[in-house]
Amino acid sequence: MHYTNGYAVEILQLEQKYSELKLFLTELSSKLTKLLKISDYFSFVLTPDNNKTFEAYIVEFIPNFLSYINSLEIRGLEPTLITKLKDQINLLKELNYDAIILAEINNAAEILD
Repeated sequence: MHYTNGYAVEILQLEQKYSELKLFLTELSSKLTKLLKISDYFSFVLTPDNNKTFEAYIVEFIPNFLSYINSLEIRGLEPTLITKLKDQINLLKELNYDAIILAEINNAAEILD
């Protein structure tokens, strides 16, 4: 997340992106498209500096994110996308979720390797 105009502006942008993603996930589209949208959202929210600050804004999307990775066909994907997803998985690991979610995160990491 980029701090340019202060914290309040960032929260408003985050709320808007959060609402847009929730709406998008209810629409018909492929799992890959939904994964890409969640990944873009995570890129906005998850950074090494603030991943714990805005954890509440990602927690409900983690099950879908992991599910879409688990159903992903790795062949044919751009290496930059795979690297991006791996980086996001690593940031999720730092959030110290319970053992069940952490196991799912680790499983998704193995799929991407």
